[in-house]
Amino acid sequence: MAVDDEVKQALQDIMAPQLAGLRADMETRFARLEASVESRFARLEAQVDNRFTEVRSEIGQLRVQLRQEVSNIHTDMVRMERVSRA
Repeated sequence: MAVDDEVKQALQDIMAPQLAGLRADMETRFARLEASVESRFARLEAQVDNRFTEVRSEIGQLRVQLRQEVSNIHTDMVRMERVSRA
């Protein structure tokens, strides 16, 4: 039994520091990966927000143009009605 305990203790003495080092390395890598993913999502979110802002602006411009066209048609119809009455 003593030999088993000594072997077990020797393995723990050798492996424990290496496992702790691997664990620290993995935690560091996961933290970097998480930061990278968060950064990418933040950039994508900003791009999507910018695109939605552009689309909203384009829709607003189209509404203005549509209202102007409706107004022009209304003006033309009023003129035509005046001419037909005259």
